Amino acid sequence: WRKRMHKMAILIRHSKPHVITIQRSRVFSSEPVLDDQMSELQHLLPEEYSHSHFLKAMAYPQENQVEGIGVISRLPFLSPLEYRMLSLLSQDEDKNKRALLNVKVDVSSLVKLGARGGRKKQGVQIFIASASYNDVVNLRHAVEMWSYIRNKAG
Repeated sequence: WRKRMHKMAILIRHSKPHVITIQRSRVFSSEPVLDDQMSELQHLLPEEYSHSHFLKAMAYPQENQVEGIGVISRLPFLSPLEYRMLSLLSQDEDKNKRALLNVKVDVSSLVKLGARGGRKKQGVQIFIASASYNDVVNLRHAVEMWSYIRNKAG
């Protein structure tokens, strides 16, 4: 992770994306140290990447760690973090919890002002999914995610 993290930071600084989504980010908590991969990466980025959300999906108590999905953004968020935990059935081969994260980012700074001027906040909805390695579970989750996204779209 340490080598990849620095390479990722270089790539992000070079390409300057507005939003970065992260799957399987880990937080290790061994007293007195908290080792948070997403925060470490964010710390290596320019200050403009000051907006972030992290959703814990899995806990591994025996290893003192949690794992989840997150988003780091140069653009401010217009909504609080929302999410849906995807179904986990007893017969599923994949026993890992999966989630769909939902956040709305303010893209006003990227949009040209209209003829009347003024600055109305304009948002873009972003959905980040934690996908399964199992095809059967992925198909079921695809239906759940599509339903959730359609409900959010109104």
